[in-house]
Amino acid sequence: MDGDVDRRRAYASWLQRRRPGWFNRVQAFEALETESAFDLVTDDGETKAALGAVSGEMEAVETINCLKARTVIDPKKPFLSTMMLSPGDLRDNPALLDFGICPEFIVGIARYMGCLPILLYVEIWISTATNDDIASSQFVHCDADDQRISSLFLYASDVDEKSRPVTAIRGAASARICAGLKYRYGGKGYRVADADRFMDTCS
Repeated sequence: MDGDVDRRRAYASWLQRRRPGWFNRVQAFEALETESAFDLVTDDGETKAALGAVSGEMEAVETINCLKARTVIDPKKPFLSTMMLSPGDLRDNPALLDFGICPEFIVGIARYMGCLPILLYVEIWISTATNDDIASSQFVHCDADDQRISSLFLYASDVDEKSRPVTAIRGAASARICAGLKYRYGGKGYRVADADRFMDTCS
């Protein structure tokens, strides 16, 4: 695990040298004055914003429900159909962009990250329970896009037996599990398919 953490730190150091302008985001974060809709704690890594805590929520849900017919099932993930929104999609459907970058979210995420975040992408997911064995991203895994990332999930419909929830492991527990598994970020084997071995680390 330590080697992979070092690799991620080396990547962040390289990125800072390659694109130093991005790190002006620290100063931009320090200038923010808006109240946050939530607080993220490093050892936790997960939180919920109260329904209606952020303006534009219902408009975003309505937009998602209008666009969901355009989602496409990934052959490798029969349980999930997705649609990655293009810049044109976001221009045509501003409710989603407005919701994703609203100040109440940005401030909470910026406090967690220590700098002003960059919106990487907006994607619609439709999760459907199947009778197949679990596979792919249904296995336990750690996202490794950078040393510190944030994902915002807006549920556009109720979670039930047909859709199933997204499951997150809190930060301190995740670190303990990774140490027990000698977890490797990225590459082959970063998704944990051995359920018994995974559960042993949780006990």
